[in-house]
Amino acid sequence: MTMGNNHPLPSIRLILQFQVEYKGTPIQKQVMLDLEPESSGASTNPIRVVNRTVATILRVLGETVQSPVVFQQEGQTGGMKVQLRDFTAREMDVLTHLITGATNAQIANLLGVSPNTVKYHVKNILQKLHVKNRVELASKLNHY
Repeated sequence: MTMGNNHPLPSIRLILQFQVEYKGTPIQKQVMLDLEPESSGASTNPIRVVNRTVATILRVLGETVQSPVVFQQEGQTGGMKVQLRDFTAREMDVLTHLITGATNAQIANLLGVSPNTVKYHVKNILQKLHVKNRVELASKLNHY
């Protein structure tokens, strides 16, 4: 796949690192994925790829994990703590789209609900995450 001037579209290398401690034994796993540009010719946005990956992981964790999930940058303490069990199933649906940067209208279309319903869920999500707006949410998620 090439761009104008016959330059190849850049691919993205996504490296997922998992570190788990189970019964006192550390377990580490690294998965490396090389993502090719979309077939439509549009370049793949790395931030969007990462946010969609996080959204998918959150969806799975929300179904299986009872303890909080902490977004934390390597080498830092603290972080944004998210208690997934505090979210309703519909809020998790909205959240997974929200963190990809989707608008209320886009989320409503994807979920088959009205934009006002999405607005209601977004308000609840922001309150539960202790952020004032989408910009603050994005800033915290991209910081950690």
